[in-house]
Amino acid sequence: MGATGLPRKTSLFNAWKEISELQLINQITLLGRKICPQPQSVAMDSTGFILKGGTIWRILKWSKSLLKKTSRLFWKVHLIVETRKQAILSIALSPSKTHDVKRSGALLHRLGKRLLTHVKWVYADKAYQDDKLFNYFEQENIKFVVEPKGTLLIMGQLPSVTVP
Repeated sequence: MGATGLPRKTSLFNAWKEISELQLINQITLLGRKICPQPQSVAMDSTGFILKGGTIWRILKWSKSLLKKTSRLFWKVHLIVETRKQAILSIALSPSKTHDVKRSGALLHRLGKRLLTHVKWVYADKAYQDDKLFNYFEQENIKFVVEPKGTLLIMGQLPSVTVP
């Protein structure tokens, strides 16, 4: 009835503050696995955020000299999302300086072998273009689709493959 946010002195607010990062990640991914128990096509990507003063992110993101000085303030959230129902299946966090491909192992580990057996396609951007990752997906018989600058490349195949 006209409330703009959660009251600060309620037990619900206090409970929300007490939820650990790991509990929150587990709840989100459990919900994603219930929404999509047998994912066939997933996307892997990350995005950056700042803990406080979010408006400064856009300015500092493109200023390399300032980003080096303040990069400890920025974090990345890495996600594996099912492409059709857009359910989050895996989450990993890292400092902003961490390259995306370095967190792909944690994402896949948190996804788990059971869900990975259903996956046929993995889509990612050029930050995930890596031979070790390609070899892993090849062993698992998964098509790894990476979009580098300019063209679509399906690692191990010709670019003219029809993608579902």
